[in-house]
Amino acid sequence: MLRTTLKHGNKTDVLDTRFGFREFWIEGKQFVLNGVPTQLRGQSHYRSSREDVDYHREIFLMHKKVFDVNACRIHATMPPNEIMYAADEAGILLINQSAIWSVNKSFYSNGGEWFAKNIEKEFEEWVKRDRNNPSVVIWDVENEMLRFNFDTYQWIQYFPNYIRKFDTTRPINYSGAGWFDDSQEMVSLHMQEHYTRIMKDWKSKDSRPLIMGEFWVGGRSEQRLSNAAEFKSVQERYLEEAKIYEEKFLEMRNMGVAGIMPFRTELLSFDNRPIENGGFFEFYDGSKIYSQPEVILQKMRHGLQPVTTFFWPRESYVEKRDTLKKELVVCNDSETENTFMVNWKWLQKEYSKSVFLKPGTQERISLNLKSPEFNENLIASVSVNSKLISSDTLFIKPFEKSILNQTKKIQVYDDEKLVSKLKSAGFNAFSSKEIPAIKDQVIWVFPEHANNRVLTNLKKDIELYLKNGGAVLSLKQDQAPTWFPVKFQFSSANQSNLHNYAKMGWEGLNKDLFFSTEAPIYQKSHPIFKNLNTSNLQGWDLYDGRIADDLFSRPSSNDKYEQGNWTTLSGGTRREQISVAEIFYGNGILLACQLNIIDNIENAQANGLLVNMINYLSNRKPKIANAKVKIAGDKNAKDVANFVNIEASVFERANPEKGDYLFAFDGTSLHEIKEWQAKGGKVLVISPAVASTFDGVEIGKEKTGLLATKINEHLVLNGVSSANFMSTEKSLAHSYFKEIPKKAEIILQGFTSSSTFWKVEKAHPILISIPFEGSDILLSTIEFSKEPIASQQEFLAQILTNLGVAIPFLETPKLSEIAIKKTVPIKVDGNLEEWLEDMEDRLVSPYIHAQPIYLTSESTVEGPQIFDLNLSAINYMMWNADALLISGVVFMEKMFFGGEKFPGPKNYKQEIRLNDDSIKIEVLNAKFLVSINGKINDEISAKTAIINAKEMTDATKLQFNFIHASGKINTWDKMVGNTFELKIPWKLISTKPEEKKGKALFILQNETNKIQMPLKADVNNKENWLEIEIKN
Repeated sequence: MLRTTLKHGNKTDVLDTRFGFREFWIEGKQFVLNGVPTQLRGQSHYRSSREDVDYHREIFLMHKKVFDVNACRIHATMPPNEIMYAADEAGILLINQSAIWSVNKSFYSNGGEWFAKNIEKEFEEWVKRDRNNPSVVIWDVENEMLRFNFDTYQWIQYFPNYIRKFDTTRPINYSGAGWFDDSQEMVSLHMQEHYTRIMKDWKSKDSRPLIMGEFWVGGRSEQRLSNAAEFKSVQERYLEEAKIYEEKFLEMRNMGVAGIMPFRTELLSFDNRPIENGGFFEFYDGSKIYSQPEVILQKMRHGLQPVTTFFWPRESYVEKRDTLKKELVVCNDSETENTFMVNWKWLQKEYSKSVFLKPGTQERISLNLKSPEFNENLIASVSVNSKLISSDTLFIKPFEKSILNQTKKIQVYDDEKLVSKLKSAGFNAFSSKEIPAIKDQVIWVFPEHANNRVLTNLKKDIELYLKNGGAVLSLKQDQAPTWFPVKFQFSSANQSNLHNYAKMGWEGLNKDLFFSTEAPIYQKSHPIFKNLNTSNLQGWDLYDGRIADDLFSRPSSNDKYEQGNWTTLSGGTRREQISVAEIFYGNGILLACQLNIIDNIENAQANGLLVNMINYLSNRKPKIANAKVKIAGDKNAKDVANFVNIEASVFERANPEKGDYLFAFDGTSLHEIKEWQAKGGKVLVISPAVASTFDGVEIGKEKTGLLATKINEHLVLNGVSSANFMSTEKSLAHSYFKEIPKKAEIILQGFTSSSTFWKVEKAHPILISIPFEGSDILLSTIEFSKEPIASQQEFLAQILTNLGVAIPFLETPKLSEIAIKKTVPIKVDGNLEEWLEDMEDRLVSPYIHAQPIYLTSESTVEGPQIFDLNLSAINYMMWNADALLISGVVFMEKMFFGGEKFPGPKNYKQEIRLNDDSIKIEVLNAKFLVSINGKINDEISAKTAIINAKEMTDATKLQFNFIHASGKINTWDKMVGNTFELKIPWKLISTKPEEKKGKALFILQNETNKIQMPLKADVNNKENWLEIEIKN
């Protein structure tokens, strides 16, 4: 304590200044504290205020005790200096951040010069106040301003000078900015789901410290479980999250980054407190005593403690009789050098090695271990003087790869490279563009990245082949296949290049931020997962563990119901994603596999899965979906049939003696259920009221809907998962089993929640299997809404598919003919009101509604998969005696996609080919150009304007989705389109109104993508162009 005394006459003023001695600097890629390499470990979000020093000190000491951390970042606030004093006393290193935050960017911009002057004054007071606190080791001048836009650097660049006027002893950080200037002292990254590539780039290309800050489980702010695990209890939910954090921490330790600073460790460890009993750890947060299961805290501490050991990579499978290869890593990020005793145990044998490590160093021990016959724990520990410091356990699950039993040749559609890879892996394959027949006895395989337009032309052939009993395997596709019998939503992993990664060589689009390293299996009994001995696929790629990037999403995730017999076999990083689906069409099957199975064909698990797929497709016997189900209770066959849009006949003539199911809705008597089961039938109760009539059952009720996970297998629930219960508002269950019979097995576990699966609170069963009258019966508290909801329709359709009930696929009508209607003269002003008149009565309005022609992302022919929001259009054509009239609206929101600067100019080209005429429209940097057959003519009237999508009834057919920074598919409801309106005198084109018939082709493109309508058309051949009819 430094005491300064000022005396004047009989007056005295005393100022006590706390201070401490320490040195902190940067040396290469490391931070150095008092001459010792130091890794910053602790949370990057601390904003507590209005508390005294004692309170903050207890919080910091609690963090040190629970996690063994050494650092903390104050987040986007001008903190009270009690925090600094508390950190001084607790021994916590602080990154002291200013209140400059990207969420207030608009206010800063409006503040201008006055804002800059105020900031300089604020920084002076801030630095002078806190510079004597030894806990403050880094000044952090802003939060995520540069992460979103480097333009702000023109005034942010002065901030370090404001600090260095008063303190030159500490380095300066820009949080979340990435790489923005060669002069920056360190690099800070925020908010991605995967960091593998960028950490490896840093390790090989950069020479500054890297702080991994503000990272979350599941991407930015959404905080979902990024392995989409089906957990059984509230505690298991948080244990899964802790496991993911542990793996992220250990990857960062493995890479040797300078700072590991997750957003808020207490979100998991303190705020979300499981309710189950177990081994608890008590802690005090300054006001209350809380408790938390020790097993959760152990996983967090394992990744954050200064000295830790772990196995790498973290995959837990190995093929029997193969060698289990791991590295045992020991990290010493403590303040002292030491000799550590490293022990590991495998197959009842114990091994040890003495290791001397200085601070900031690692030891890596290569292990080549014999594969076990049965599940086995691989255990390691590190100790000093017989005191245990750290330990790690991997539960290794060996599997026996199935023997290839390929009775049919693989016919690959036009891809010799794929054939070569398959042959090298032992498969019998050949390439051909021919359409196979059933008698050919082949598995028809469509290669990765197949041409969607070409295969759409073959859609009828593919469907006929399937209908007759054919077997099809579709490998990873780059967009939603329009040649499938069912329309899946497409979940692209493409992300726009981050400007703050550019200096590391990141250009254009990439798939390195959002991808799946795990894929949960939703039908473990399915033949394609035979012998794999796992509930989830994981860790294929040697570089980053990736098993998939582009995936499908369940249609219901976008409030769509796609009818037909299909099922989800495995998922992805998001609950709604599909990595493998099975589609039943006629007597045949189509396996749609979006996993990176060919890229990883040498991986034992991936290879085993592919062998199983080929065996299954080779030897599966055709099955006809003709099962029947009886509907009992207040609902009738027509009600249920209408709910999923099928014929009511499937609910007629059900026969219990054939083992058919009875669906017992409200009003079904126990006598009717017993009678059906006594005759050999099976029963699914879909009613909490009916379920309550069974012995040992008591029903409870929740005010809000329940989420649910599937925790045990059952044939009826194949393919069902938590993805069917993502919304409390649209939930299938509001009631739950308060009491269940002793021998009941829980199939679906319900959860109360205020924010989807992020904060689950109480666990309640909602579907159980119980012994009944010598057999089993399924009881559920599920209730369907009166009006169809996509997620509920999909759930019921999944159950019916599992039971073998035929659900016809809905053929989407395709535009084949355009009616060019005659209209009165219109004003060419870019306003489309005269084209969108819904009152087609000439006595009411002289205008008519022109036929819309849709150019959607589904018809992409060049470039990466996109959404309608990124590029789409609606075109219209009409005529009168003077001219051909063409209009349209183009939707293109660049702020969500592409390498262009956010939000980016809306430049596009559209071409309309009408018979032998070419009409081109080009918007380039706000310039609007129109040409006919390559010539610009002053006689063409052309105007542009803008229109809100909400003002267009026609626009409701477009899907304005985008991928949020968290990876979630959201809908943009503020879509604005750019319109164009043309009046082309007939004399300028060869097409004439008296010809009545003709052909047309529509093309829309921007810098990255090209859309064509119709998709299957050949630009140079009018055969597949749209038919046009010029009508009076």
